[in-house]
Amino acid sequence: MESQPLEGKPHQWKKETIVLLIETRLSRELEFNRPTCKKKKLWQQIAKIINEKLRVNVTSDECDLKYRNLLKTYKNNKKKQQSSGESAITWEFFERFDHVLGCKAAITPAEGSLYDTLENDDSENIEPDSQPYEELPASPSTSAGSAGTDVNTQKSKKRKMQISDYLLKKLEMEDEKNKRKELFQQQKWEEEKLLKEKEINAILKLVQVLASKCET
Repeated sequence: MESQPLEGKPHQWKKETIVLLIETRLSRELEFNRPTCKKKKLWQQIAKIINEKLRVNVTSDECDLKYRNLLKTYKNNKKKQQSSGESAITWEFFERFDHVLGCKAAITPAEGSLYDTLENDDSENIEPDSQPYEELPASPSTSAGSAGTDVNTQKSKKRKMQISDYLLKKLEMEDEKNKRKELFQQQKWEEEKLLKEKEINAILKLVQVLASKCET
C-alpha cells in the first residue's frame, strides 16, 4: 500500500532524490511508451524504489508531477539549444535527460518521410527556426569558391533543427495521446464497475425476496 505524505506538507525534493527519480524513470522509457502500459502502476513502482533507497516518503503522484515539470524544463532547454546553436546548457539535469531522450532527436528519417509522417499525425508542418548565420569576410579570390559550401552548411544546420523540432513535437503529441487513452480506459472501467454493482444489488434483492417467500 502506497504511503501518503503528511497533510499540507508536500515532499521537499532534494538533488539526490531528483537524480534517482530521473534515472529510474528514464530507465523505464520503453515501458512507458507501450500503448497498453499502466502508468499509475509504473509510477507506484518508481516511488517505492525511491522511498526504499533514500528512506523518504514520496507518493507516485508527486513523482509523476515532478517528472513532468523536469521534462518540460528539458524540452525548453533543448529547443533553446537547437534554435540558438548553443552547445552548452547550464541546467544541471540536462545531460541526464539528453543521454536518453536526445538520441531520439538525432535519428534522421528516410528521405521524403518527414512530412509524410507529419501528415499522418494530422499535425501542422514544423518550420525550422530562422537564425542568422555569421559569415566571415572572404577575399575576392575565395568568396566564389566558398559560397556553395556556406549555403550547404546552412541548409544542413536548418535540416537538423527541423528534424529535432519535429521529433520533440511528436513526443509531446504521443504523450497527450496516451493520456487521453488512459483517461478513456479509466472511465470505461468505472462504468463497467458501476454496472457490475447494479447487477449484484439486483441479485441480492432477488435473493431477499425469495428468502422471505420461503419463510412464509
